[in-house]
Parts: sequence; structure tokens; C-alpha cells
Amino acid sequence: MISALKTTDETLSSSAKWIIAIISCYAFSFVSIAFLPLYLRETLHCSLLTIGIFLSIYGVGTIFASFYGSKLCDTFSAYLISTLSLAFYILGLVMIYYIHRPYCLLALILLVMGIANSSFLPASRMLLMRYSSIPAQLRANGLRYMLYNIGCGASLSLAGYFAHGNYHIVTLFSISFTSIALVLLLIFVKNDGPEYRAKRPEKKEKYYFWHDPFFTVIFAGLFLGMIVFAQLTSSFSLFLSSVYHFTMKDLSLIFIINCVMIGSLQMFVIKRVQHMSQSFIMLLAPAIIGIGFAILLFKTSLITVTISMILVTLGEMLFMPVSQNLVYQRAQEHLKGYYMGVYQACYAIAMSISPLIGTATLKIDASGKFLWLFVLFISVLPICSYFYFRNKISALRQV
Repeated sequence: MISALKTTDETLSSSAKWIIAIISCYAFSFVSIAFLPLYLRETLHCSLLTIGIFLSIYGVGTIFASFYGSKLCDTFSAYLISTLSLAFYILGLVMIYYIHRPYCLLALILLVMGIANSSFLPASRMLLMRYSSIPAQLRANGLRYMLYNIGCGASLSLAGYFAHGNYHIVTLFSISFTSIALVLLLIFVKNDGPEYRAKRPEKKEKYYFWHDPFFTVIFAGLFLGMIVFAQLTSSFSLFLSSVYHFTMKDLSLIFIINCVMIGSLQMFVIKRVQHMSQSFIMLLAPAIIGIGFAILLFKTSLITVTISMILVTLGEMLFMPVSQNLVYQRAQEHLKGYYMGVYQACYAIAMSISPLIGTATLKIDASGKFLWLFVLFISVLPICSYFYFRNKISALRQV
């Protein structure tokens, strides 16, 4: 383990601070994917079916790299995987700037971009953990999550303001920030590989997470929690539009609550819960999100939606950084990449199937009653599993 882990205080090392800055900078490239459907539709004049195929191909790259991008960090350094991922993402952005046809080549570019994006995110998080002392890891995770979300939101605002519908400007915007992230990584962060490999066992046994009851409960709760949380970026907007008759302007104002809360309260929330059982906090968080969604069924009003967003955001601030920190810290040293790969794969798969669940249930019942009651039901399963297994699995009770 690198020298940063030798300290016992919660102060972030210089390298950890630079890695957080790099991840925050990379967040500004989020706009390149957020505006991609509009580019395919309005500039390349693709049909809806073609757009769906392109986005699915990008998604395939995301799911594939979600697991292997982390697992490779058990063999190679997280620094190397992060560097290569940024380089390939920049290459993909450059190619998509110039190449419009043939569609098969464009699809290949999107596949590479999906792989690069989903390899960088877990690899950079692992790099951050290796350069953070154990007491500082939860704080580092919370700060990373807060700044990454701020960067994503700011990228949409800035690119939307300056691009005026021109995706080429969006691409140049993303290339610039991703290139800055790569330069900062190369200059200010050293390769974690040599010291990590020196600590790694020569031979590694075959291992699967379901062999460990603790991780079986945690990953089951993680997957269900991700399905619940992902409703925020899919069915939530559809429901508010159809039942509450919200316009795009109304929706943007509601999502500002999410951004402001994460930006101003994330570190305060993390500090308040850092000495509590992390398993309990992680498995409780989906229930808070589920209750937030279920509140939408009580009364059609702006106050109801505001309370809903506050609860959902509170659950998000607990669930996302705590879950990642818990998985990383509990994993054996030579299996951290494997476990973070499972973590990222749970996230990617849940984010893929959650919109299908939401739209299908809204089609069955347009009022949303069936959807939000179903979401509430699966949201309480993780915390129920905690109370059921806590006396059988001692690791669940530990901080």
C-alpha cells in the first residue's frame, strides 16, 4: 500500500486532492453524452431506432467496462487504467467530431467511448482510495461525489449556454476539460503501480463475492438501491410531466434542489454518519429514497414534490459515497479491483433496467400508484435484510 495509507488522520494527501480535482474536471465532459441524442437526431438526422441502437452500443461498452475496468486494477495500476481511459475518451471525442459516416464506424467510436468512460470512473476512484488514509476515505469519497455532481450540472449549463445547439462546440468543450484532466494526472499524480504490486500476493485464488455472506447482502442491497435511485433520472420526470403537468422549466427548478443540497450539505452529512455502522447507513438509504418517491402519491402540489426531492437527495447523499467506501474498505487488498468491478457492474446494470421497469409500470398504471408502491417495497428490502442478518453476520454491525 502506498505511503498515504500510513497516516491515521483524516487529512487528504496532496495526491488525493489532485485526483479529486481531476475527477471534477472530467465531470465537465458529461455534456458530451447528455447532448449526444440531440446531435444524432438534429445534426446527423438519425431515426429514433438508429439513435436507440447507438445509445445501446454505448451502454454495452459501459456495462462491459464497469466490471473489467475495475478488475484490471488488480493486475495493472489504477493510474495506468485511468490514464489510458482518459486518452481513449479524448480519441473518441476527436473522432466523433470529424466522422459522421459510416454508421458502423460511428457505432465503434461510441463503444470505445463507453468503455473508456466506465473504465476511468472506477479506476480513478480506486486511485483516490489508494492515496487516502483509511480514516479519510469516506470524506474523500463524499467530496469526490459532491464535486463530480457539481461538475456535471455546470457542464450542462455552460455548454448549453455557449453551444447554441452546435454539438461540435460541445465536443471541443469536452475535449478541453478531459485533456486538462489527463495533463493534471500525468503531472501531479504518481503511478501507484510499483508499491501496490510489491504488496500483492504472487498467486490469487479464484473468488466470487457470493462466497462471502457479508458481500452477498451488501451487493443485493446495492443492486436494489440502484434500481430505486435510478428512477430519479427516468420515471420521476415522466411522472411529474404526465400527472403533475410539470414543464421543462418546472423540472429544472426541482432538480436545482438536488444540486444545491449535494453542493452544500454532502460533506456535513458524511461527517455526521462517519462513526455509525456503514452497512446500516448504506442499506437504510434506499428506504429514504423510496419514501421520497412514495410521497408523490399523497397530494399533487409543489410542496409535495419539493419534500420528495429533499428526501430522495438525502438518501442519495448517504447511499452513493457510503456504499462505495464500504465495498472498497471491506475488500481484501488483492481483490479490491474485483469488488469495485462488481460494484460498478451493479450500478451499470441497474441503471439500464430501471428505466424499463419504470416506463413499463407507468404504462400499466399512468397514475403512478403501482410504480411508486413497487419502488417503496423494493427500497425497504435492503434495510430489512440488515435487521434480519445483523446477528448472523457480525461484519454488518461493525463501523
